Amino acid sequence: MAARPPAGVRRRRRLARAALLAIVAITVALALVALVGQVWELSFFVVNMLTAMGLALGVDYALFIVSRFREERGAGRAKLAAIEAAGRTASRAVLFSGSAFVIALTGMLLVPDKIMRSLA
Repeated sequence: MAARPPAGVRRRRRLARAALLAIVAITVALALVALVGQVWELSFFVVNMLTAMGLALGVDYALFIVSRFREERGAGRAKLAAIEAAGRTASRAVLFSGSAFVIALTGMLLVPDKIMRSLA
């Protein structure tokens, strides 16, 4: 069996995966904004706003799920059981919260103002 890498290496790998996930999510969001920009005129601030909101929400939701996982591990659950519990509770809350956020911002597309549409 191969030796397990040191904790610092594992931590860096997890951080790299999280950063890659954030980059992919923001890239996909920018592609969607490019499509919306074909229909509506958007503010040039849209890239900055999208990046800031994407990173802020991504970090917030990730911390919420990770803290739930750690809470379950602290309660004595095995690793897989803690992942399942975090998935049942925190992930569902993140899904509903993210969906409500998207619905609220989608309504802003109807406002006839370039800045508001760009926020949406």
